[in-house]
Parts: sequence; structure tokens; C-alpha cells
Amino acid sequence: MNKIVRQEMFQKLARTPTYILVGSFGLLMVSQLISLGLSSIIPIESYSDSIKTLFNTAVLGFSIAFILLILVKLYGGGISSLGLRKPKNHWLKLTILSVIGYLIFSSLLIILISYLFKSFDPNQTQDVGISGPLSLVDKIAGFIAIVVLTPIIEETLFRGIIFRGIRLSSPFWLAALISSSLFALAHGQWNVALDTFVLGLVLCNLADRTRSILPGIFIHALKNSVAFILLFVL
Repeated sequence: MNKIVRQEMFQKLARTPTYILVGSFGLLMVSQLISLGLSSIIPIESYSDSIKTLFNTAVLGFSIAFILLILVKLYGGGISSLGLRKPKNHWLKLTILSVIGYLIFSSLLIILISYLFKSFDPNQTQDVGISGPLSLVDKIAGFIAIVVLTPIIEETLFRGIIFRGIRLSSPFWLAALISSSLFALAHGQWNVALDTFVLGLVLCNLADRTRSILPGIFIHALKNSVAFILLFVL
């Protein structure tokens, strides 16, 4: 199979929602297996939760990046096809409005669900795999894992691959709904899932308007940094 035919085949597959979802799941599973394999070889069990979380997150991120680079090469494009490029269309203004919109709509949804379901606990602490109190080294490791690496990995997967891939052949609302629902389910807890669902919708809109996932990575990192400071610093 020559290069042009191969690229045309991958470009056609990349416009198929089913392929995007199955491929994303496969990408995550292969990356997880690589992470588990390295974890069984490298003795990290004696280290703190923060160090283990950093190690697992870094391995997962690099595994995803390695596989994506191969797929992008086969596709015939660059990392810009994942939305990793300079944002356009008044991105700073849209980023600020996105933060405001996320805070308003997330709060309203949490209030509504709390009113409708009395057993719902909006203040349940999110399990991030790290427990305090933390040493300075643990705080640095946890910060890198949660605030730096996690936003890059999750935005690349949910907005860069799933949303942008489905968006190529589907209306915005469908691509955003699928991407945001999966993003919410990945966080498990109901209170966190509701919040991340709204965040996902906002970041999909931002990615669609700016043609980039970089502003979304910034907002995601900002949100995680606030949560990290509240949980482990203050």
C-alpha cells in the first residue's frame, strides 16, 4: 500500500464516529497496559501516592503521545490535526467568557440536582489517588501529575481526538454531547461528573471556535490547580 492510499484510508476512517470512539478506547487501553507493564517492572510500590500517581500519569501520557505520533504520521498530518496549534478568532476573549460560563452553568446544574435529589452530595471530595498530608516533594509531584500532565492528556483525548474527530462528520451538539458525556463518566463520582460534563461542553465550544485545544488545556489546568491548592496546600 503506497503512502497516498494509506493516508486516504486513515483520513476516511478518522471521519467515522464509530472508528473514533473504538480507536480512542483502544488507544487508552494500550497505553494503560504499557503503564501497568512498566509499573510491574519498575519498583515504585515503596514510594508515596504522589510519586506513584506522577509515574503512572507520565507513563500514560508518553504512551498516548507515542502511539498518536505513529497514527498522525500514517494519517499524513501533524499534531495540529489534534488541535495542538495556535488558537484563532479572539481566543483570549472566548477563554475568559468560557471560564465565566462554566462557573455559572456548573453551579446552576449542581444546585438543580441538589434540589431534585436530596441524597446527592455536591461537596463529596474527588478521589485523585493522593491523600494528605504531603511533603514538599509529594506536593510538587502531585502538582505536576494533576495540574500539568492530566489536563494535557485529557484535553488531547476528549477534545483533540473524540470531539474534533466526530465533529468532522457530525453537528457540533452531537460531537460535544458524546465527548462531554465520556469525559464526565471517566471521572466516576456523580458530583464531579456533573461538573466535568458542563466543563466538557464549554471546552468543546471553545475548541470549535478557536480551532485549538490549547485554551481548553489552560482552563483545565487552572481548574485543577484551584482544586489542588484547596485539597493539599491550604
